[in-house]
Amino acid sequence: MRIGQSKVGQVGQLGFLVTDLEAAAMHWVRTHGIGPFFIAENVVHEEFTYLGRPTEAKLSLALTYMGPFHLELCMQLNEAPSVYTRMRREGRLGLAHMAVYCDDLNEAASRFAPAEVIQYNRTPSGIETIYLDTEYDGGGTIEFIKSLGVHAERRELTRRTCEKWDGSRPLRPLSASNPLSSFDP
Repeated sequence: MRIGQSKVGQVGQLGFLVTDLEAAAMHWVRTHGIGPFFIAENVVHEEFTYLGRPTEAKLSLALTYMGPFHLELCMQLNEAPSVYTRMRREGRLGLAHMAVYCDDLNEAASRFAPAEVIQYNRTPSGIETIYLDTEYDGGGTIEFIKSLGVHAERRELTRRTCEKWDGSRPLRPLSASNPLSSFDP
């Protein structure tokens, strides 16, 4: 690798740790004029580990686009061990991660050796993520997201809805039974 060439790749998402999901989303709406935010309450994980051990971290997310960046507001609902509880314990909120979409989590992680995977999760729909121990002075970790076609399609629906957003319905709950109902046609 030559100097000036990023090991990260194309950052596609910025994730922020917040303590009040709706208030934080509305702050971004009012202050930055971006939205709408798609709210995913109590996100289900088939597997979730932190520092190599299973954990029962419970999360809710608010998702939108800001130009080319997928913006994710993260709120942990319990005190189970995770990157987020560590940040809160250290008195930090704000930037939690920069995420890159990839096809191979092992290959992505190998670019950062000897940095270790500190958090892993997998959803029932097959989305897998890893967080690497790359944080320095509160700068956030690197997250790699291995997403399937359905996830890419949902990101594209989110992006298109955000591009033509007219300011109505700034907070839109994502329904587990009908997840596409929150997007504009």
